Amino acid sequence: MASASDPIPRLLAPRVREALADTPVVLIHGPRQSGKTTLARLVGEKRGYRYYSFDEDAVRAAAERDPVGFVAELPAHAILDEVQRVPALFTAIKASVDRRRVAGRCPGISPTPPGCPASGPSQHRQPLRPLITTA
Repeated sequence: MASASDPIPRLLAPRVREALADTPVVLIHGPRQSGKTTLARLVGEKRGYRYYSFDEDAVRAAAERDPVGFVAELPAHAILDEVQRVPALFTAIKASVDRRRVAGRCPGISPTPPGCPASGPSQHRQPLRPLITTA
């Protein structure tokens, strides 16, 4: 029997891992409190991804001040949470991917599809439905 501290199994985890295997940018979006961040961290942190949240003032300010420089300084694998809070990052990420296409660089997490200017084979969007549990 699972304890209360055990994470709820994420049925989309295999799809996110599959997308990261061949896609540079994976966007996980869905309604608030549906488990997007938990899913990204569950998949990413086991693989050495570094987590950044744009809810943190210092992180958001650095990205807003210099989006291109912020993206250039990201580690090889990064999770960007609440990425829609810094819209200029989408163009900077697209330019970075266009210069150097490497699978699995950056899962982004957003509560709604942010109207990313980039589209095509270098991005994969993974919608997440509301999390419902029964006890």
